[in-house]
Amino acid sequence: FILFALYLFVRPFEEYLSSHQNLYVVGLLSGLAFLTRFPAGLIIVPLIFFIVYDHFYGEIVSVKQVLAVTKKLFMFMLGFLTITLPFFAANVLLYKTRTVTLFESMMFPFVKASLHQYNQVHIIQNKIINIFYYLIYIIKDNPFLIFAAIGFLYVFFSKNHVVTKIISRLALIILVFLVYFTLIPNKQERFAILFLPFIAVLATFGIFLVYDLIYHKAIKLSQNFAKVQLLVILLLVIVCFLNISSANEIFIKQQPEYVNDYYQYFNEGDVILAAEPIFAGYDDVKIIPMYNNPADALEIYDENNARATHLAYYDEFYPCYYNTQCEKDKELLYKKIREDFTLVLTSNQWTTKSIFLNNTLSEK
Repeated sequence: FILFALYLFVRPFEEYLSSHQNLYVVGLLSGLAFLTRFPAGLIIVPLIFFIVYDHFYGEIVSVKQVLAVTKKLFMFMLGFLTITLPFFAANVLLYKTRTVTLFESMMFPFVKASLHQYNQVHIIQNKIINIFYYLIYIIKDNPFLIFAAIGFLYVFFSKNHVVTKIISRLALIILVFLVYFTLIPNKQERFAILFLPFIAVLATFGIFLVYDLIYHKAIKLSQNFAKVQLLVILLLVIVCFLNISSANEIFIKQQPEYVNDYYQYFNEGDVILAAEPIFAGYDDVKIIPMYNNPADALEIYDENNARATHLAYYDEFYPCYYNTQCEKDKELLYKKIREDFTLVLTSNQWTTKSIFLNNTLSEK
């Protein structure tokens, strides 16, 4: 959806759509991207910038021009909201009993999703590695993506304004996503899938530039740019021969100590009533999830506490937003836990997390 939105923005279907209709469709596609994956909604930031920049580029700012660009922005946001407003309305209906205000109900899925941003299991503590995490992993997985550097640097050496305009837009979109995913503590290679296609497009363009320079010389380039291409090719050769996989060892060493103490606490075959699913990624254990909401957690607890060897709990597993019933359910759940289980481990991450042992086992 993101790529199609950008394609229509750069190459509108003029024979079928007017400029304003095209912006509406671009907004629709951006909204679909957002609903598919929330961070994809960041695409509207560079697109809004492009709309404003393209309209005022080379023009004298006037009231007429401001009204014209406002109409363009309105059509774009109308398309975006056409797709997303039903989603927000559904949130209000689904979560109004769990929240206090209308706004909280509308934004509830974002709050739940935002907790994943701060999952410190995947944090990179070294600040330098944290900044270049995605670039390192992307190049490690596919060294040919280094050619994206040639595609990007073409902007500074070419006089082809059409091509440089497209490349600069790709670069800005990559930058927006890269900044966001670099700023959040949770670092996972899979997050790069949102901006990887744009890097791949730039890399493809860079490969064609090198091909044309070597075999056809169809593109007239300055000697300086030719030197840049040779430098990038040299880097590609170096990357291919170096053991870049050693980067994995760096990331593993950055793993917080509490991962070993907390998430790898269990033994093979343990059955865990858990307020989060992460344990299954570290041990061969059976997880009984009880983190959907406090009311469901109470039912799941009553049905499974007798057969669970352990229970993993932290109070923030579900935000109640001053919902009285929700708070009561959480208090009752914790009271039952303390009656049937014995606290054996406490881990202080960004919040206090606890592991309990079933009393029937602790007595043995």
